[in-house]
Amino acid sequence: MNELLGIIDAIEARLMEGKKLPFTDKVVVHEGQILMLLDKLRIVAGNDSDAVRKAVEIGNEPVTNEAVSEEKIDIQEADLTKAHDEALRIKEDAAVYADNVLAHLQLLVTKMQKNIIKLEQNLESGRSMMDRISDTKDTHS
Repeated sequence: MNELLGIIDAIEARLMEGKKLPFTDKVVVHEGQILMLLDKLRIVAGNDSDAVRKAVEIGNEPVTNEAVSEEKIDIQEADLTKAHDEALRIKEDAAVYADNVLAHLQLLVTKMQKNIIKLEQNLESGRSMMDRISDTKDTHS
């Protein structure tokens, strides 16, 4: 059981060391390290099934295979619900992030358009000035 806790602590440490993604509560971790620790966890849990069964016992009553199966189904349903909720939250966060990026890009395009208009005006002004200069040269010749 101490090995299980040690591996769980190692997984937790890897998660805490991970880099946080902006605008989310997500963390980037080294997949290989986590998978290796999970494999170790499976091996230790598989070898220590009696200890795991004792830890899962309710009161003094041993857990039956039927109870374990029902518990697994409940856990799977809870995991699916949690995963669905998490997916919706991620989707909403992504939509907010995308909207912010698009708003920023729109602002940049608007500023660029204004600068292009000013540049066009400067070009026209310069050409007009050049035309006036050439007109005055022609009249003085």
